[in-house]
Formats: sequence, structure tokens, C-alpha cells
Amino acid sequence: MSLEFNGLVLPEISTISFKKFSSEGDQCVMFISYIMIANDLFEVNQDYALKYFEGKFNQLDEPYRRVFIDSISKNLKDLTTHKSYERYFGQLAFARLIDNFIAYLKDLLGEIINSKPQVLRSSESEKLDFILSFDTIEEMRNAIAEKKIEKLFYGSFNDINKFFLHNLGIEIFSSQDELEIMESLCRKRNLIVHNRGIINNEFLKKYSDLPFKVGDVLLFTFDSILEGNTVLFQLAHSIDEQVALKFELNRQPFFRVL
Repeated sequence: MSLEFNGLVLPEISTISFKKFSSEGDQCVMFISYIMIANDLFEVNQDYALKYFEGKFNQLDEPYRRVFIDSISKNLKDLTTHKSYERYFGQLAFARLIDNFIAYLKDLLGEIINSKPQVLRSSESEKLDFILSFDTIEEMRNAIAEKKIEKLFYGSFNDINKFFLHNLGIEIFSSQDELEIMESLCRKRNLIVHNRGIINNEFLKKYSDLPFKVGDVLLFTFDSILEGNTVLFQLAHSIDEQVALKFELNRQPFFRVL
């Protein structure tokens, strides 16, 4: 059963993994709200902003202090608008959204394994010294589960999707197009983490149809981040419902107040 709030479908109950995922998404929404509130306040109180910066540079010796203050005074409008920081914070928020979704799937798989350990059955074997390093079967089972989960999530979304489909009978993405979109989002996340969001040849070879050239920078507006957060929330909600019912996972009341 679900509720609806401002067009967002909310569950009445959810797994612990989903609650953690949702809480992280809420932090993103509140952080962007904080930036927008600060932007509005600075627009009507530029004097306060200038005094703040002057205070920060008071310990500098002259003439450096005056050079910094003069530069800030000339560029105060640009320095105090959220648009000046969308590139930086937009990239951070986007990468965090993708990481949050991946972490949700990892946590959820951990809940499934705790409930039904047999989902990890495979023909793979473990070395004897590894097996003998544990005091109990429970410790060994948990270590094997953690190792297999980490190995799985070092792969692509295609690998993760195949595992959920073949091992759990759960379809994460409803179409190949959805899967490919998620793969592209993950590659953008990797560009942010490893290349400051700057388009390189490797990315263009994979996505030559996108309107980028080498050296372009990935940009994410705050509005697009909020939209992405909503899309991933709804996707995770759908997965959570399927998995919790199929594997009889423990669920708790869900409270989401924005």
C-alpha cells in the first residue's frame, strides 16, 4: 500500500535498506533547499555578504587584504548567486545520487541473503585456509556473502541486473533502454569521480550520439538533480516492493517528511 505526496508515491512500509536510501535522498533535497534559501537572502542583503568576506580576510597583511576585498566587492553578485556553484555542487550531488542507488541495491541484497542464504549458491569454491580462518559457520557465511556482493558491484549495471534476474527472479529495469540509461548515468558518475566531469575520448567512443566533445564539462542544474532524485526514488520503491514480498523481508513503517 502506498501514499502520495506532491506527486511522489510513498510506501507505508519499507525495508531498512530503502529507508537508508530515502534518508540520503532527503539530505540532497534539503541541501539544495539550503543553497536556494541562502541565494534569496544574499540577493536582498549584499552588505552582509561583503562584511562576511571582509571578516574572513582581516588577518591578511596589506596590500593583499585590500586586493582580495576589492576583487570581492567587484564580483560580489557572482560570488553570492547559486548559479556560480551549480557546476561544482551539481556534480557532487549527481555522483552521490548514483552512489546512493548502488548502495541501496547492495544493502538490499544483503537483506535478501540474510533471509535466504541459498540465493548465493554457485559452483565456485573457497580455499581451505579461508574457510579455516573463521570460528563459526555464521562468520564464514557472512564473509562469503560480503565478498560476493563486493565482487558483483564492482561490475556494470548489466552484471547487477543479470544477477537479480537470474538468481533472484527480480527485474530491476523494465526495458533494455532503462538499463542503458542507467549505465550511461554510471559512466557520467565515473567521469566526475575520476576526471572532474570532463568529457574524454573513452566516454565519447561509448556515447558518440550525445552532444559533447572532448573537453566539455558535465553540468547538472539543481532542478535536474531534484528530478533525478525523484526518478531513482520511484525506481527503488518499485524494486523494494517486489523484493520484500518475494523474500518476505522485514519491513518497518516508513515516514518521509519533506
